[in-house]
Amino acid sequence: MVSLQETSTALYGAWRLARLDPQGLSYFDTSERGFWRSFWAAVLVAPAYALIVALDRADDPMPVDALRQFLVEGISYVLSWTAFPLAMASLAEKLGRMSHYIRYIVAHNWAAVLEMTALLPAVILSTNTPGLTELPILVACAMFAYQWYVARTALALDPLQAILPVALNFGIGLVLGFAARALLAASPAPAPMIDPDAAVQTPADHAQVIGAPADADAFTVHLLPESFAEFRDRVAALRQQDPF
Repeated sequence: MVSLQETSTALYGAWRLARLDPQGLSYFDTSERGFWRSFWAAVLVAPAYALIVALDRADDPMPVDALRQFLVEGISYVLSWTAFPLAMASLAEKLGRMSHYIRYIVAHNWAAVLEMTALLPAVILSTNTPGLTELPILVACAMFAYQWYVARTALALDPLQAILPVALNFGIGLVLGFAARALLAASPAPAPMIDPDAAVQTPADHAQVIGAPADADAFTVHLLPESFAEFRDRVAALRQQDPF
C-alpha cells in the first residue's frame, strides 16, 4: 500500500502541473515501482466515482437491480484504469516516446485524483442548483485542458500530438460508458414488493367486481349447468333457433 507521504508528494506534483508548472513532474516516482503504485490513485478516486454514478442514475426512469449495477459499473471502472495504459503503450511507441511512457502514466494517474476532486462538487452543485446544470461540462473542459498539458509535458510532445492521448482516453471512456449503459438497460427490472398486509381476494371479491352474486357457489351455478341433461337441452334449443 502506498504511504501517506508518497501520496501527498505525488498529489503536490499533480497540483504543480495544474498550475502549468512543468517542475511538478519531479515530485513523481517514475521508477517501475512508482508506476505500479500510482494505480493506488484509482482507490482514492473510487468513492467519488461511485457517488457521481449514483447521482447520475438517480433520475433514471428504468429501475436497475443494485447488485447488477454494482458489478457492471465496477467492471467498467477497473477496465477504464487498465485499458488506457495498455492502449497508450502502443500510442507512445508510435510517437517515439516510450522512454517517457512510465513518467506519463504516473503523472496521468495521480492527476486523476485532482480531476475528480474538482468534478464531484460540480456534479453535486448541478444536481441541487438549477442554475448550475452546465457546471460539470465546464469542469470537464478544464479537465481535458489539464490532461492535454500533462500529456504534452510528461511525453514531451508538441501541442497537436498532445491531443492524441486525451482523445484516446476520452474514446475509451465513451465506449465503456455506452457498454455499461447497454448492459444495465438490458437487465430486468427488480420484482415489485408485495405488501404482506394486503387482503387476499376471495371468489366473493371477484364476484362483487363483476356484479355476480357474492356467494361463490351461487356464482358457479350461474355459469355452469347443473347436469349433463340440462346442457344437452340447451344445445338442442340453440340448434332449433339457429339450425346449421
